[in-house]
Amino acid sequence: MSADELACGAAAATTTAGAASIEVVAAEVRTCWNAALAGQMQVLLPDVAVRRFLQTCAAAVAAPTAFIEEGEGTGGVGNGGVDVVFHWTSSANLPLISEQGLVVADGIVVRQAHGHRLGPGIYASPIFQFGSRYGDTAIICICLRGTREKGLHEARSERNGCSSLESGRRRIVYRSTRQVMPCAAIRVPAAILHVRGAHEAVRAATAAVGVLARRFPGLATAGARPSFE
Repeated sequence: MSADELACGAAAATTTAGAASIEVVAAEVRTCWNAALAGQMQVLLPDVAVRRFLQTCAAAVAAPTAFIEEGEGTGGVGNGGVDVVFHWTSSANLPLISEQGLVVADGIVVRQAHGHRLGPGIYASPIFQFGSRYGDTAIICICLRGTREKGLHEARSERNGCSSLESGRRRIVYRSTRQVMPCAAIRVPAAILHVRGAHEAVRAATAAVGVLARRFPGLATAGARPSFE
């Protein structure tokens, strides 16, 4: 599905439902994070990532059987729900993420540092502590589940045209950049899990999911939610 087709899907969904424009929805989402506890997190929400994610939300309602184009990661757009998850990374990556969002590695421009076993994609977990060995920063993300496969093997999910893969309860792989909206970064010093900041981030994310449910009528918003094991 091309960017133009996604934009058309967004326009169709918002016009049919009488919902606000993508820009208005983006502003409401940002308001949820502006109200979060100051100093506990770094708000990200890069413009390009927010726009493409909201366009995909609209497309999930208007054209859930469409297929995301190869260049953005493959898989059906679907309307399978919304996850709130954590992606761990190094704080050194934050400037690029703040500008571009989280991007599926292509091995050329963007290299995948971890998580090759389940194939290409953006790796995340609903469990806050799970990915802490991969970096000093947890990025809380709101993600579209799309069409999801559950299992341990990448080949099956890609063959079935699924846009995400869930491996057990701990690991989820999102095949497309468009499925993931990085919201805020929580810096975690060595051996200290900054759970207070994480809880504040979860509250902000929950409010943002509420905005999506209200502004995109028909969008399924049930999905994985954070836990602190």
